[in-house]
Amino acid sequence: MNAKQKHRKQQHAPQQAVIFGLHALKEAWTNPARDIQDLYLAENMKDFSEELFEAAKAAGLQRPRPQFVTRKVLDKKTGGGVHQGAAALSAPLPEIFVQDMIIKTEFKERSLILC
Repeated sequence: MNAKQKHRKQQHAPQQAVIFGLHALKEAWTNPARDIQDLYLAENMKDFSEELFEAAKAAGLQRPRPQFVTRKVLDKKTGGGVHQGAAALSAPLPEIFVQDMIIKTEFKERSLILC
């Protein structure tokens, strides 16, 4: 990668990823590669909050305490996405190029790559 490509990549790299929806959030929450910075939950999601923290504890992860907010705030944080009452801000995961995924599967008996 030349200097111009590197500068362009840095210029367009997102500062934060917004993760929303119950299943997506729970998977990100228990992924040790994810740097979760903030957790926003609707005021009626206390049970889900407990479920998340039990899952993080089982995975040996420290996660930020939730901020209980209105659904209007969640709508704004997610750009109007279907959040199901839950959203988190995370540092983005590093980009992986398709060629690198293919190379990683070279010596495996079976692999599946979904795009």
